[in-house]
Amino acid sequence: MNNLHFIHEGLYESKFISFINNNKLNETNKFLVFETKNSLANMEKFTNVIMENINFKKEYFTIKKICKNADKIYLHGLFSKKWVLFFYLNPHLLKKTNWVIWGGDLYYYKYAINSMKSKIYEFIRKKVIKNLSEITAFIKGDYEIAQKIYNTKAKYNYAFYPNPIDFDSLDKVLASIDKEKYTTTIQIGNSADPTNEHIEILNILSVHKNKNIKIICPLSYGNKEHANRVIQYGNKIFGDKFQPLTEYMPPEEYSKILANIDIAIFNHQRQQALGNIIGLLYLGKKVYIRSDITPWEYFDNFGVKLYDTKNIKNNKFEGLISFDDSVGQANKKIVAKEFSEEHCVQLWRKVLYEGE
Repeated sequence: MNNLHFIHEGLYESKFISFINNNKLNETNKFLVFETKNSLANMEKFTNVIMENINFKKEYFTIKKICKNADKIYLHGLFSKKWVLFFYLNPHLLKKTNWVIWGGDLYYYKYAINSMKSKIYEFIRKKVIKNLSEITAFIKGDYEIAQKIYNTKAKYNYAFYPNPIDFDSLDKVLASIDKEKYTTTIQIGNSADPTNEHIEILNILSVHKNKNIKIICPLSYGNKEHANRVIQYGNKIFGDKFQPLTEYMPPEEYSKILANIDIAIFNHQRQQALGNIIGLLYLGKKVYIRSDITPWEYFDNFGVKLYDTKNIKNNKFEGLISFDDSVGQANKKIVAKEFSEEHCVQLWRKVLYEGE
């Protein structure tokens, strides 16, 4: 089996390639890495990265030849217009192509700018997605949305990406933090994407601004203009209690941030921040998400206890922060089982080699 992966450079992507190599799958899985910018990802160390920092115009026919020789093709996140156009122009490749949904790539139809250019692009996307052979998704609800919106008959596969912050590292960090702290630390969102709905949550929490709290707001990637608005607004309401994270952090450093969180609020309009959510649940933290997005049902089916963001405004401060440790420990046990490295390997072996 000759598997070819279209992938961008990044933290999760780099972790995934390491995961493939560490589990002795590298001989049958090759990677085309696009738009390499971040030296922290260290893509060059992987021997099964056959092309890096690809220029589509210059390399078009080379890519086409490589795709022709592949048994299966995997598209990790359908964000790139160049990828979409390439497969639109080469529809014969779609019968062996598997789209690995990330989240934002699925919801383009919902948040795209209303222009003729966007409408033409979405028309092309629909043609591509409709004729895919398979779709791999963490959340089956996302696959079902793809079915409904794009009228695709692609086969569903369940798998998740290995988390850049592994559970062993989280255990070590958790053991080292100060258990006697008196400030309640609240995380809002995971990025500067406007779908985090930061402003809404900051407004709701403003009634607690005089409490002994600290607000951590990760804004290191996403929309810079939105990040600046959030920073300005957060500082205006909470002063120095508001602490935006605007610089990239290595996983080891970010894990220390997560370990010190008491409550995390993810007010996303769509599936997002799953790596953060899983890490925080493993750490036994209280996690709020919206009940009208696909991850709510997904986690509920496992028995994970989450809290609905729509109820925050009805809570007094004590209700907002109260959390039974037994709930946190039960969540941790479920997450440790369902998102272990061993389970991740089993799922990806099935995705990559079923039907071989």
